Amino acid sequence: MAARDSFTIDGIVTTVTEKDTAFGTEQKIRKVPFTYTPASTIVDTVYHDYITQNTSAVDYDLVGSLVDPFNGVTKTFQSVAFIFTKKVSGTGDIKVGGDAASIPLFGAVNDILISDDMLALLNLSGWTVTATSADILQIETTGNIVFELIVAGLAP
Repeated sequence: MAARDSFTIDGIVTTVTEKDTAFGTEQKIRKVPFTYTPASTIVDTVYHDYITQNTSAVDYDLVGSLVDPFNGVTKTFQSVAFIFTKKVSGTGDIKVGGDAASIPLFGAVNDILISDDMLALLNLSGWTVTATSADILQIETTGNIVFELIVAGLAP
């Protein structure tokens, strides 16, 4: 994946007025270009998979254990900027966090985020991944669930 230096959004709606012929108002839409240029690249590698998990906690090791199912390449992260989970099917919740060697998403080991559908976490500075002590992304499900997992960040 090639790193990008900046991106441009050219279509942010800033003014909307509904058209109402009875009162003579018209709809106005104005586009304002917006460019974001990060101080440094925050993503150059992405892991993506669809996972079936049944009422268990699984540790996803972000240093050399994630094999991309689409191309067979082992992914290793030095930092993580984006984590995304989305339930595809099943019942129950998806819990993220809670392992002693978790990446530093939260202030304490037992802190978790619980989602019954979708969860997206973004850190433009990136969460540092440290081999053996802070390299685990723990995901627990409370039922038989198929979910999508995307992890994006920097490779060493």
